[in-house]
Amino acid sequence: MGQMAVLHASITEYVIIFGTPIGTEGYSGRFAADDYFIILEGEQWAYAEGDLERQVYKARLDASHAAGRGREAIACRIAASRWSTHAAGSR
Repeated sequence: MGQMAVLHASITEYVIIFGTPIGTEGYSGRFAADDYFIILEGEQWAYAEGDLERQVYKARLDASHAAGRGREAIACRIAASRWSTHAAGSR
């Protein structure tokens, strides 16, 4: 579970701020849009189908990362506090 503030939303795109002060985990789901985010504070662990090791994304080091590309589901874990901006748009 996390907190979200919608900065912009339309039928084909959105921009939000998402975060949690205590951590959470889940998956991206499968959808028709590409989802990109910039971590402002904290760290996120992720892996895609078929991966044997986790990817670690840290604030400001990974300026932009594709969180999910359409039909690819990504599992995510935020161990502690993390805040980020998300932007998604259809292809």
